Amino acid sequence: MSLRIHKLSNYRFGASEDEEEEEKAHTDRMEKIKEIFAVEGTVKSVRCIILAHEHNITTILLLKNKNKKKLQMPGGIVRTGEEDEAAIKRILTKKFRIVEGEFDIGDHVATWYRPQFSEYLYPYLPAHITQAKEIEKWYIVMLPEKAHFNIQSKNELSALQFIQIHNNVEYQEKTLLYIPAIMSKYDFTFE
Repeated sequence: MSLRIHKLSNYRFGASEDEEEEEKAHTDRMEKIKEIFAVEGTVKSVRCIILAHEHNITTILLLKNKNKKKLQMPGGIVRTGEEDEAAIKRILTKKFRIVEGEFDIGDHVATWYRPQFSEYLYPYLPAHITQAKEIEKWYIVMLPEKAHFNIQSKNELSALQFIQIHNNVEYQEKTLLYIPAIMSKYDFTFE
């Protein structure tokens, strides 16, 4: 399978003012997951693998919350009755201020399970767990050849090369370490 990825320098990134206050009364994501789980059961979320390249070296675009200093893939919680693709469009429009049509949603490449209300995710649901607290799905999102994005002011953008991620145990999001392996089934065409 082949993926076309464009130069990082083709993209311009600016900051935008947040239209809404921080996720209303929710200050902690895990608290939000607990609240949703208590009402609706398993929480569904999506994350986006967004790629570019610098000098033919594959990079992934990650968001870093300025307050928490935590790197993560763009994504969020899927609303009740919402399809994954619609959630991705909504979330990217909010976080990057990009309009529909400026990106393509590609393959679903991974599914992770949160068996407990903790930071740990697993690529399987442990046998002793009857219901996951959260199911997180990862999708490839392809950017257009050129674009301008406005990042929410509470976040900053980081472009990390695969080599910086692979086997780097310093990252708080341990699942990031798996991205190079997950993406290894693709041949990249650098444009």
